[in-house]
Amino acid sequence: MTISLKRADGLGGCVLSTQFELDTLPVEQGKQILRTLQAAEFFLLPEKVTPVNPEPDRCQYTVTVAYGEFNLKHTVTRFEGQSEAFDRIIAAVWAVVCAESGKPN
Repeated sequence: MTISLKRADGLGGCVLSTQFELDTLPVEQGKQILRTLQAAEFFLLPEKVTPVNPEPDRCQYTVTVAYGEFNLKHTVTRFEGQSEAFDRIIAAVWAVVCAESGKPN
């Protein structure tokens, strides 16, 4: 399973992106990400939801999960703070990115 994360800053326009293979993570960390995806019902979420009150200075996150023998993909894009469940996914994925880079999250 491949997980990709893209973060686009609000007004600054800076874009950061990364991806990793779930099976390269420590077992417990991989399980935690899977639990977080399942709890958020990630694979049932619509690709995009327009915020009721858009705020141009918020970061926009896109998470793509590619999985299975046929490399099926599901992508979800949300602004920070738009969904608590999606924010938990971002936090879990961001923790992996920070751990791999050696930077604090």
